[in-house]
Amino acid sequence: MALNRIEDWDDILDPPKKKHSPSRISKKDRREMLKYANVLKEIRNNTSEHCPITYDQVCQLAEMLWKLADHYDFEQPKCDHGHRDWWTDYELIEDLPNNKK
Repeated sequence: MALNRIEDWDDILDPPKKKHSPSRISKKDRREMLKYANVLKEIRNNTSEHCPITYDQVCQLAEMLWKLADHYDFEQPKCDHGHRDWWTDYELIEDLPNNKK
């Protein structure tokens, strides 16, 4: 990320307010996101110490991906044959053309 403007530094030094307040997200969802935050923390710590990540951590990443996509309405476009294209980036579901949903 290039920090060319003063506004860029302002966002780092004084980050914008959170879009989601914890009171608007259920405690169950917060606990689930907490679990995933700790998975990411473990992977970050392992890789920064040049230790391997575990197969269990990789499986948890896949689970996290599904949960994030479901929770925030992310979807991968479908190919011309109507199958999900696993190699494409996720998009907001409302931004996908109807024939790609």
